Amino acid sequence: MMTKTEQRRLYVKTALNFLVERFNAYSISNDDGARFDFFVDFEGETFQGQLDRRSLQISFYDSIGLHGDGFSAEEIKHQALSVELEDTINEELEEVMDELEEKIFKYEVDEAMGFRPDPLV
Repeated sequence: MMTKTEQRRLYVKTALNFLVERFNAYSISNDDGARFDFFVDFEGETFQGQLDRRSLQISFYDSIGLHGDGFSAEEIKHQALSVELEDTINEELEEVMDELEEKIFKYEVDEAMGFRPDPLV
């Protein structure tokens, strides 16, 4: 049986691998401890984001809503792309985490039944 720590590490590792493999995330750092900082290029622009270690949710700095007047068309477009990218990554990441959760459940059931479970990784 996997411990909660082993499961958490597997979730985080899977999320990071997903970001790199699917969205070409780069310059990943863990300076904050609770979050991983990273960069993603999308539609010709670069976005800085974070992966929260606990919730496994992605947020981008530039996805914060723009209020008031005075924003250029480029700034408005950049913010809209950031929101689109954030939503897309979070939706796809949720699917990946659901699949992993199913694998972990099957692994633990097989192990409890005395079968030799398939490796998770």
